[in-house]
Amino acid sequence: MVAARVGSGRTYHSIVGHSSPRPANPAWLVLAGVSATAAGSALAALLFSDAASFEADTNVPWSTFAQAYPTVADQFELAQRSAQLSALAVGLMALAISLYPFRTGQRWAWLVMWLLPLSMLPAALGTALARGDQRLFGVAYVLLALVAAVAIVAARHEFFPLPSSGADEAEEVDEPGADQPTA
Repeated sequence: MVAARVGSGRTYHSIVGHSSPRPANPAWLVLAGVSATAAGSALAALLFSDAASFEADTNVPWSTFAQAYPTVADQFELAQRSAQLSALAVGLMALAISLYPFRTGQRWAWLVMWLLPLSMLPAALGTALARGDQRLFGVAYVLLALVAAVAIVAARHEFFPLPSSGADEAEEVDEPGADQPTA
C-alpha cells in the first residue's frame, strides 16, 4: 500500500489514525489458523451433516424420530443449521479481522478478536461434556478456544504498549530562580 504524503511530510494514515503495516506479532497467524479451522468445521457440518450423531446419542433412528415428531424434528434441524451458520459467520469474521486489522495492530481488532474464543468456548464445553462420539470435537474446540485466547493475550503489547518511564525522554529543565530561597 502506498501512503500519500500530506503537507508536513506526515502520511495520510498517520493523520487519520490508521496504523501503517509493520512487522507483526505472529499471533495473527495463530488466530487466522484457529479462525479458518472454526469456519471450515462449521461449513463441513453445514454441508455434510447426517443423522449418525443423533442416532448415536439417542439410540433412536432419525427417520423414526422425524416421523413420530415432525414439528420437533424440523425445529431441531433449524436450530442445528442456525448454530452452524452462526459458527461459520464468526469464523469468517475472525479470519478477515486477523488477516489485516489485527496483523497491522489496529486496537479495535484486538478487542473484537475476543469474540472468537468467547463464542467458541460455551459450545465447545457443552459438546465436550456431552456423551457420545461428539466429545472429542468438543475437547478439540476447547483447546482451540484456549489457544486463541493465549494468542490474543500474547499480542496485547502490540496494541497497548507499556508506558515508558519518561526518564530517558525528557531532561530535567531548571527554571530561572529555582535555586533562590523563597522568603
